[in-house]
Amino acid sequence: MTSVTLPLSAKRANGDGSITFLKSRGLFQGRVHVITTSGVPKRVAVYGKTRDGIREKITALEVQDNQGIPTPDTNVKMADYLAYWLATVVKSTADRRRIRGTRVWNAST
Repeated sequence: MTSVTLPLSAKRANGDGSITFLKSRGLFQGRVHVITTSGVPKRVAVYGKTRDGIREKITALEVQDNQGIPTPDTNVKMADYLAYWLATVVKSTADRRRIRGTRVWNAST
């Protein structure tokens, strides 16, 4: 008979995210690695009042990352992000009439 030793605490793999409680702020913090709009992997933090809420936010970020939708960088200006969004996200998911209307709106700003 062989004995199996189990670890005292489970450890997540790299990139799986983590959830901690910040006593100083009274909030939970979740962190996960995602790809940004510049193509660089970055560790993003999300905050919330409950552990379950943070788990949902982390899952949403991971789903978005797995679908190939990058997370915006914090230093991206709105005009730059809209140009990126029009070129990649809208063009691949919308019909031509919707794209044409969006371009007219974007050109007037």
